[in-house]
Amino acid sequence: MKIIESVFHLNGVCHRVLLSGNAQFTIQEDISLPGELNSDTFRKLREEGKGPFGGEVNQKEKQLIWGFDSTHVMTTTMELPEQDHAEMESIVKIQMENILPVPVEELAFHWRASGPQSLLVTIKKKWITGQLDTLRHYKPNKVILNGEAVARAYQEYAQKPHNDCLLLWWHDDTIEMLRLKKGQLVFMRCLHAEKEEMSSEISREHIKEDLLAIFDELGLNKQSQIIMIPSSAEYAQCFSMLEYSRLELSPCHLKKLDNIELDHQKQLTLLPALGHALLTEPKESYFNVFRDHYTHSVKKQFSGNLYYPVALFALALLCILGYYYLEYQLDLKKLKALQLEPEIQKQLDEKQRVQNYQKLLISERPDIIDFIQVIQPKGIRGVTLTEVQFKKGQQVKISGTTKNDEYYKYMEELQKNKSLSNITLHTPVYNKQKRMTSFSLTFKYKGWSQKAKSRRGVL
Repeated sequence: MKIIESVFHLNGVCHRVLLSGNAQFTIQEDISLPGELNSDTFRKLREEGKGPFGGEVNQKEKQLIWGFDSTHVMTTTMELPEQDHAEMESIVKIQMENILPVPVEELAFHWRASGPQSLLVTIKKKWITGQLDTLRHYKPNKVILNGEAVARAYQEYAQKPHNDCLLLWWHDDTIEMLRLKKGQLVFMRCLHAEKEEMSSEISREHIKEDLLAIFDELGLNKQSQIIMIPSSAEYAQCFSMLEYSRLELSPCHLKKLDNIELDHQKQLTLLPALGHALLTEPKESYFNVFRDHYTHSVKKQFSGNLYYPVALFALALLCILGYYYLEYQLDLKKLKALQLEPEIQKQLDEKQRVQNYQKLLISERPDIIDFIQVIQPKGIRGVTLTEVQFKKGQQVKISGTTKNDEYYKYMEELQKNKSLSNITLHTPVYNKQKRMTSFSLTFKYKGWSQKAKSRRGVL
């Protein structure tokens, strides 16, 4: 039997949940404390553990899973050819440079194939670096996005799960939209929605309009399954204020977990922990955006009887290796005068391969380069583009954030460009907590927004 220790932050509260089982898991203990998730809070959470699996949980089968806030990630889809992993990563980086407004060097990313397209998950490295000291101290086995964990837990623990649906997980003043197709996560998007503003009819209408726009973008209709997952009783009440009749939302009903006394809302709150446990199974895969920054490692312990012989053998081996290393360095100095080191040559080959991919992309789609220059006019400061969506036969949509009303100046600059038309500014949303304004624009760009005549308007 495995013991899973799941740690995550939700609605201003840090949770440490202990689960046990294999394939199907049971919650044994839930300890929570208000505040940010850091080393001090996690230490206090462990000290609070009082059950049979509390404290440090030293069982050999125990795994520590660190939940990461998925509201910080950006997602997009891309078409990728069949290549080996090394070449695929170079291709992904090239496509990222052309479709994302943020430099690739500032992003951590991971991708996964989902049919003809692949889902790319990116996150700014600054959100990762703030967690690294805590991760390296406690050495969790995995770092998993909470949104992905909720989607996986829904598939396993919902009474009647749908393989093709849209999950609306409302938490931390954010509606996180998780699109499932054939039981696989293919889309993630966040919509800012503060529960304090739900008392205002105008705010409710804005949220409903934004949701309906995304539903249309995803091709959802009245027959589509849209599932509500409130993370607390307050957010459950917020869902009720959205008038189901217009949005046609369905509540999420979970199976009753064995050997545990939790009400239904508490089970919904702890869905991230259930998903973390499921994603520890060997057959499961997850988006590992931390892969280049943190890798789990465990120190091996030796028994007392073997310690000294092993230590003496290791010392002798180090002496032998040291001798041969010095010999190698002397020979290497001679070789450097005659040829490049293999590692340098390998780096040169990799750089040449990347340049070849870039030349191929520019030769086949020079319009992409022109488009990026158009949506980044000179002289505009304080505007950060977060997403660009374009598809043949449809208007281009760009989204971004700003700390002031710079988006008006940005829109005016775009209107000066003759290659753009029908520029429309959608209702900006001001985030009081972050002091940021989110906005989106739609427009027609050259011939991209014209439907292909030979296909009779079918995309």
